[in-house]
Amino acid sequence: MNITRLALWCASGLFCLSLHASAQSKKTATRMKKVDSQKVAHSLEVGQRGFTVFQKGLATGDWNDFLAMLTDDFSFYFPQGKYQGFHQGKDKAKEFFAYVSTAFPGGLKVTETMHITAGEETIVFEFKDEGELRGAPYKNRVAVSWSIRGNQISEYREYFGSDGKSN
Repeated sequence: MNITRLALWCASGLFCLSLHASAQSKKTATRMKKVDSQKVAHSLEVGQRGFTVFQKGLATGDWNDFLAMLTDDFSFYFPQGKYQGFHQGKDKAKEFFAYVSTAFPGGLKVTETMHITAGEETIVFEFKDEGELRGAPYKNRVAVSWSIRGNQISEYREYFGSDGKSN
């Protein structure tokens, strides 16, 4: 095979690959859902209002304002301990957040909000917090993900993995 033929063969191969990639890109673009920016803005507004009262609950143990923002069919997931797993109902949430306050009797302070990510029906807060866990120093990195329905929070999922002593 001479150089000219090899160059033509390579060029035609690259052209075919380019056409295939372009077709795949168009298929992906047509499957992607268009994001409704007004819904995202609403989730962000409700979520930020919720995070303000959530921080108040962590700091003071007064969860009333946060609990008022929860739907009647609220559900939550917690990764470990007494409340590990999936739970449902506002009464169970009230019990859980009261338990959090007993574990941190001096309160838990959010020291930094690192990221806020909002979608049409979900908002995620990544933050650092610190306090005393049953008398021992505690620091953690946490992510909470909330589902937003109307002007309320319908689901809560918490994720963390620190040793509880470091950021």
